[in-house]
Amino acid sequence: MRIARTVLTVAPLSKVKPIVKVAMSTTTGVLDVAKVVQTSLLTAAMFALGTGVHIATIKKVGARPFVLSAIATIWVAGIALAGVLLTNVSTSV
Repeated sequence: MRIARTVLTVAPLSKVKPIVKVAMSTTTGVLDVAKVVQTSLLTAAMFALGTGVHIATIKKVGARPFVLSAIATIWVAGIALAGVLLTNVSTSV
């Protein structure tokens, strides 16, 4: 039984440095791409979670967990709103 070995080649620093400089100088483009990738991956994850939901299980559990989650959501949203109002933080898009 032979075990395959993976050889990791490391680029010399003189070759990596210009690439990093270009990436750092164009951070706006990189950040825009990263934002789209992040949103896409989050959407895919939420879809995957949604497909794993069984209606029979929801009916069996009842309304109590949903009421608790609604209360928790309202609580967190209220705290966030109070924080924004108290600190006078305005966002401009």
